[in-house]
Amino acid sequence: MSSTDDPAPTEKAGQPPGRAELRRFLAAAVLNAVCEEPELLEDDAHEISMMFRIGWCLVPMIERDGSDLRVDCEFNRMTDAGGVRGPKRAPDVDTKHSGGNDHHCGTRPDLIRPDLIVHRRGYNDLNLLVVEARKKKGLGDNLPGILNRLRGFRSETGLSYQHAVAVVLSETPLWQWVDEDEELVPVGSD
Repeated sequence: MSSTDDPAPTEKAGQPPGRAELRRFLAAAVLNAVCEEPELLEDDAHEISMMFRIGWCLVPMIERDGSDLRVDCEFNRMTDAGGVRGPKRAPDVDTKHSGGNDHHCGTRPDLIRPDLIVHRRGYNDLNLLVVEARKKKGLGDNLPGILNRLRGFRSETGLSYQHAVAVVLSETPLWQWVDEDEELVPVGSD
């Protein structure tokens, strides 16, 4: 799949994509990155490298004219309820069971940086999607902790993301959308 095969947006200009469209966009981005960048998986590159490529593929589908949404990887900034900008914090997000990766910042477990997000930068009113990814060989039995972490991102005190998904990076990538899928399924199979 090339960038010319990106799914065409169907929502009105300026409106965030709905659940089905967001799933379609993310599926296209994940499958494109896996097909176009297989050496990242073959060479056992860090998942951040693949998430950058997935974000790169997602940008043209999300960051269109009239949209305030942005795609960011490892983004760690937020604006609190008092309007003060600073490090991203989320008390409901499980940083201790995140699958063996240090996804909080330094020694402060309340500071977080998700693998990939779709959001309106500088505000907390439109946190659309949060993605946590792991390579298949590094997943082990960490999926329950990753899903709990994603549920924390969806909670009101955890930044209120509308959608959250765990992605398993492999030649045949899998995903599980929090509160939607019962188990890991092949990306784009729905």
